[in-house]
Amino acid sequence: MTEILENQNRENDLLIAFESYESAKNHKRDLGDTVIEVALGYRRKEHPFLKNYLDNVDITDKDRDIINDPYKMKQLLQSEHDIFKNLHIIFSNAMPLETQDSIKRKTSKFFRKNFMEGAPPNLEYTGLNINNRDPLNINGRSDPEFRFNLKIQSQLIGGFIMGYSDERVKEKLSHTDRPKSQRIYLNPDPMFASQIFSEILKMSNEKGLSLQTKIWQRYIEFSNLKDLDRSECRGDGIIVFTSEKDFNKVLSFTLDIARKNPEYFKGRMVSKIPQPVAEGISIGDEPLDPGYSLTSSRAELLEKTAQEVLLAKKNIHVMGERSLNTKQLFKYFLKENCKKMSINPSNLAFNS
Repeated sequence: MTEILENQNRENDLLIAFESYESAKNHKRDLGDTVIEVALGYRRKEHPFLKNYLDNVDITDKDRDIINDPYKMKQLLQSEHDIFKNLHIIFSNAMPLETQDSIKRKTSKFFRKNFMEGAPPNLEYTGLNINNRDPLNINGRSDPEFRFNLKIQSQLIGGFIMGYSDERVKEKLSHTDRPKSQRIYLNPDPMFASQIFSEILKMSNEKGLSLQTKIWQRYIEFSNLKDLDRSECRGDGIIVFTSEKDFNKVLSFTLDIARKNPEYFKGRMVSKIPQPVAEGISIGDEPLDPGYSLTSSRAELLEKTAQEVLLAKKNIHVMGERSLNTKQLFKYFLKENCKKMSINPSNLAFNS
């Protein structure tokens, strides 16, 4: 499903296929024989986890150059540290000014200690304690009277730095926030990813838009890739969550960033499920099942379909009937399962 971008226009040497949600969603995509084969388990030894196969892309020569250059790895780490220069707090109107000042002082001290003065080499999060809770940790409770525009979301290996526009933070403080229905995925040159992440937050604040975004900590991933001698990395270095109402506005300024800086995205691949709209940029819907990523939702769909196909072929063999074409059978069951799960069978990046 990482087909070459179709209907493409070359702008500043950057391939752009779609510039709106509607045009991308109407694009029909063939599932691809390789994805079907992996889902059926023909290559289980090579790709033991379907989700990882769908998420990952081959590292580029530039990626490999970063991984093997200690100086560039240090620059990459520093760029991730620099994100926290944009850290700020939004308070509720009810919080007394003296309490606000106390929280600001504690945050400033923590910020200097953890992210400016000899930060841990892997950007390991060491925690901020305010009123016996950690407002910077996405896994901790959120204080009802103040919120930070940046948080940490820990993963098994590495983690995401979460960013919220000021409007999104205010919604959360007032409990008027609603789940975001669309996603934009970016896989830029890692050396520029932090800059792009910060630019997206800046643009959303200037335009008064409610969105949230997160950036994958490439330094940790690349360090592990070198240790494990692997040649694949995630194809979604930055994810932007927005609403259908604001989507085209957010996509527009995201593409503007890419147009002005084509070297950030040129030749960059994206994960296999989202719909590519430009080199290194793709989009998709928020899964209808809470707690699922787009890829994990579709991986479950493909695994369920594969199980049904293999069972059907087994039953046909037992009955002594002529075997059906496996790929045609897969596409039949996939279409039926898409109906049940409200997924667009013509393009798995979107809901029906």
